[in-house]
Amino acid sequence: LGASRDQILGSVFLEAIVVGLAGSILGIGLGIALSFGLRAMLEGFGIDLPSGGLVLLPRTIVVGLIVGMIVTVVAALAPAVRAARVSPVEAMRESEAELWQRKRSRFVTGLIIVGIGAAAILYGLLAPEILYAGLGVGATFIGVFVLGPSIARPTARWLGAPIAALRGTTGKMARENSMRNPKRTARTAAALTVGVALVAGVTVLASSLSASIEDTISGQFTGDFAIDSGGGGGPGAGFSPQLTTDLQTLPEVEAATGIRLGLGEIEGDGDFLSVVDPDTAFDLFDIGVIEGGPEDLTDDAIFVLDDKAEDLGVGVGDTVSVRFLDGANRELTVGGLYTEPALAGNYAISTGLYESTGAEQLDLASYVLLREGITIEEARPAIDSVADAYPNVKVQDRQEYVDNQSASLDQLLGLIYGLLGLAIIIAAFGIANTLRLSTIERTREIGLLRAVGMTRQQVQSTIRWEAVITALFGAVLGLVLGLFFGYAIIYALRDLGVSSFDVPVIQLVIVVVLAALVGLLSSVIPSIRASRLNILEAIGTE
Repeated sequence: LGASRDQILGSVFLEAIVVGLAGSILGIGLGIALSFGLRAMLEGFGIDLPSGGLVLLPRTIVVGLIVGMIVTVVAALAPAVRAARVSPVEAMRESEAELWQRKRSRFVTGLIIVGIGAAAILYGLLAPEILYAGLGVGATFIGVFVLGPSIARPTARWLGAPIAALRGTTGKMARENSMRNPKRTARTAAALTVGVALVAGVTVLASSLSASIEDTISGQFTGDFAIDSGGGGGPGAGFSPQLTTDLQTLPEVEAATGIRLGLGEIEGDGDFLSVVDPDTAFDLFDIGVIEGGPEDLTDDAIFVLDDKAEDLGVGVGDTVSVRFLDGANRELTVGGLYTEPALAGNYAISTGLYESTGAEQLDLASYVLLREGITIEEARPAIDSVADAYPNVKVQDRQEYVDNQSASLDQLLGLIYGLLGLAIIIAAFGIANTLRLSTIERTREIGLLRAVGMTRQQVQSTIRWEAVITALFGAVLGLVLGLFFGYAIIYALRDLGVSSFDVPVIQLVIVVVLAALVGLLSSVIPSIRASRLNILEAIGTE
């Protein structure tokens, strides 16, 4: 009718502005309401918040409006350009469904972007340069989205095979519908891919950290009891060393040792120092000493992690300059090297040396080894009686100590799951919207199927199983990404004692099942609406 390409572009962008403004206003309102729920969720996970009310700053509203508008307009750019380039003859075709052709260039481009993203992640985690890691995650997601249409068809065929076999005609049609427009399938699953990738990555990370903690304690702590400080684990927190002395006098105890945490400047760089009693510490801990022994940790010596010693260019017998809190520089001899940093950190010194610096002497924890033949149950009353004099300590046997170290991870994991649940909800809306648009595009097709005998229940079943296949595609893709992200982070943390890469299969299977349920629930309204189409009106639709 004479509209120019600029007019088409302008109309699409104007629509994007209106939608962006309306969506941003609605989103800000829902965000304010959601903040109350998040506060309750945080308190439910034991995270204390200030008692004051929630604060809503003007900049929050302004930023929300600006970001919402920009994101919507940018998202409209590619569709607007495509709409402007459609020729009049092509636009008047009966079928407006988007045609897709597999292009090798798309596949190659996606692989290149994924490769660049993966390389950036590894570099950022190993360097470490966290900015590169963040950019790498973004690039990896973009690369996967570019690859999506290229892998959607074969993946949908594979995922839909069991459904086609079990559900007969409706299952076969659902699989064919998800395969015939791979670009739409990939786009529909994109939000779910992001959500599942984050959930899977966090799940793998938490499980691996828990396994590493258990392996570390089981492998390095050879005692039977741990008495923890409630002071938070930093310098200046803890309890009197007298507790350890009193424990050592118990007839049930073979050895008791306290661990303190000091601060120092080693060769000009600040770092923590583990402070131990060399006469007892090595009876309860195995930190992988490869050179030297307990007798070499004297008051003028220091033990150094082997990797740190390599960085400093020192070995046993060399000296390092250490300045403590009293300001005095001490030339300490490297008395030994060890390989396990999880419990000892980068440096270990004797209690005698640390006491000479004038720093406050407090044990962060005390560890107990029982005499041979004494059981946990027999020794606990005596140990509890000593610990009762110190209100800020907690007595735990070996297994309780392991479980307690992992408990904080479970709390954090629950919080993150709650937040990521919001991403899954967003994905559900995306699937529902796309299915609704898909059924509108296929109005005439659905009418013809109804005319040749397809029942309403079969229409609903076809659309629902199509949604499940699409959701499973997004979940599987997200699962692969999540495993990669989790492995990359665990690999980067290996120098900090995180040695186990643990894949929690059951939890990840649950994530995939939940994703399929998200697809199923998202399809309820679109499938009901499609099944209620008037047959004659649907057939006459152009």
